[in-house]
Amino acid sequence: MVTRHFAAVCIPGTRMDVTVSALGDAKNLQGRPPVVTPLLGPRQFYSVGAGSLAISGFQARGEAAKIVRGVPTVGRIANGAII
Repeated sequence: MVTRHFAAVCIPGTRMDVTVSALGDAKNLQGRPPVVTPLLGPRQFYSVGAGSLAISGFQARGEAAKIVRGVPTVGRIANGAII
């Protein structure tokens, strides 16, 4: 799921940050390829989001142990949407 909170007034061509969240039973977003995603509003198309995903957490698994630090199912794309 890709989300962005828009300001009351948006000027065409403005770049904004985008938040990406994993849905369902996804374990993390690590190693996922970026995909261009349209960002829609209730009445119209607002912007396109794409770019490199920065994740603040990680998950590692071995034969006898598993470790999770931070939140590997949420990431941010800096300046990833163009209005």
